[in-house]
This record gives sequence, structure tokens and C-alpha cells, in this order.
Amino acid sequence: MPTPPPNWSQIARSSSALHFHLLGMVDFDSGQRLQEQLLEELLARDDTKGYALFCEHPATVTIGRQGSRADLLAEPVDFTAREMPTQWINRPGGTWVHTPGQLAAYVLLPIDRKGWSLLEHRTRLETALVSLATEFKAPALSHPESPGLAGRCGQFAFIGTGCRRGITHQGMFINVSIPPPALRLVDWGTHDGRVSTLAAHRRAPTALSSVREAFVRHLAAALDYPRYHLTTGHPSLRRTVRKVYVFTQPAAHSA
Repeated sequence: MPTPPPNWSQIARSSSALHFHLLGMVDFDSGQRLQEQLLEELLARDDTKGYALFCEHPATVTIGRQGSRADLLAEPVDFTAREMPTQWINRPGGTWVHTPGQLAAYVLLPIDRKGWSLLEHRTRLETALVSLATEFKAPALSHPESPGLAGRCGQFAFIGTGCRRGITHQGMFINVSIPPPALRLVDWGTHDGRVSTLAAHRRAPTALSSVREAFVRHLAAALDYPRYHLTTGHPSLRRTVRKVYVFTQPAAHSA
């Protein structure tokens, strides 16, 4: 007797995997719209399917719930000259700069169905960051006053995740290799006033692609997803086009 074909429609409705989408360069508003769409999808499900969106953003400043305009350390004309919009956003955390060289990782999970509190979810995100830093031989620690990860040069990873009706949204930002002028534009709200990059902490060039590949593994493990899928792009992402200001690394001086 022939084996009946699998019921693909039923399989599509039930998933326990974490779906990673590598989006490349995405303007901030487009990334937020995609999060909203995926959050609504997860609300309509009853399984533990999750999403992790990895991307970079053009030069932008976001001000979270613990931030204020007083955190902007440059004059408005400086942000205008760099074509850096300033956006108020409903996420934990203060005022942060986003620019190429920073890995943005947005995590959408049904933590109610996983049996986790938001605090446990944040702890698991920090576990993933610690594992990442350890792999890159850059030991670092978290601090309760500024969630994320800090090394000897200052904080280089920031967590600003929230929860809506049992689904997490927003996530983490890892300063992999950002030129110092970009770091000095705002007060990042770190516990000791210092902010840095993973590359500076390692004292070695650090490719964002290598960090992204490693973080996929560590994030899936920390969030307890033995099964995960990796995809480039997302069919629902609607990109916009605008001019992008690129910060340059200072030139090296020979002795």
C-alpha cells in the first residue's frame, strides 16, 4: 500500500524551529515594519516558532524609554549634515547610534509558550552574548544597570528587548567595528560612561560576517532551539532608498 503524501499544510502550521533571516542593510523603519508583521503572525499561532532578524542599519539614532534629547552630544546641524534621523522608539534602553559595522539582532519569540519570563529571556540573550565573546577570545561581563556586555574598553553590546502579549520584540545591538566618531555622538547610558566595540576589545580587525555566523549558533543554543533555519532576506521586507552617511576609520599612522 503506497505511503500517503505528507500533509504539508498541517506541517506549516506547527513549528518548533527558530528562523534566522539575514537581511543585510535595512533602513530602520523597514526593519520595524517587518517586526510588526512577524509579531502578528506569531500571535496567531499556537506553537513555539520564533524569528531572529539579523541586519545592519544606515546611520540612525534611536532614543528608547530610558533616553532623552539630553543624550545627544552633537549639535542638531551635525546630525543633519550626516543625514542621521533621530527616532523615538518604545523599547527599553537609552539613546543609541546605529550604523554599518553594528550587528542588529531582533528576536521574536513566544516566551509564554516557552514558559519563560521576560527576565529569563533577557538572561538567555546575555548568555548568547557571553558565549560569542568567549569564542572571539574577548571575555566580557554583563551589568544590571546597562543590559548587554562590557569588556575592558567599555560596553559593546546592548540589549533592549520587550514583550507584547507574550511575544518578544526588538533585541540586541553589537558594536562590532564602528569608528570612534560615531560612538561619541550620544551618551549611550552605560553604567560607567564608556562605550566601545568588539574589535577594540580584541585589539584585532573583526569581520561582522564572522560575528554573525557565530552568533547564529550561540543564540539558537541559548534560546533552546535545537532546530533552526537560515535564510537570506525575507519576502515581506519592503526596503526604502535614502542617502547613507558612512563613518570612516581614522587612518593608521606609520612610525
